[in-house]
Amino acid sequence: RVSQPQKEEIKQKDINKDVFNIFKKSCSTCHSEDSNSVKLVTKDGLYDLSAKDRALVYLRTSGPTPEHSQMPKGGAKLSDKDLNTIKVWTLKKYSEENKWIK
Repeated sequence: RVSQPQKEEIKQKDINKDVFNIFKKSCSTCHSEDSNSVKLVTKDGLYDLSAKDRALVYLRTSGPTPEHSQMPKGGAKLSDKDLNTIKVWTLKKYSEENKWIK
């Protein structure tokens, strides 16, 4: 008998799939495994970015900063739903990396 995945495992797989689809649609032209810039997606999945790198992705996609233009460069702004998905994905990684924080 095959055991059923836990709810948290399902949620994590779902959010990774959602983020992959966002990045594939909006970011893969400049940030794929074949690019010379920060790599976000492979043809099959996501690069395992640290919480810090995920936070930078979120900041760059959520609006321009004094140092950087908004991403995706030359593309349409991501929807609020997509930005929220990236934010949750970032916070999940931060939580994993800092389990000692209560």
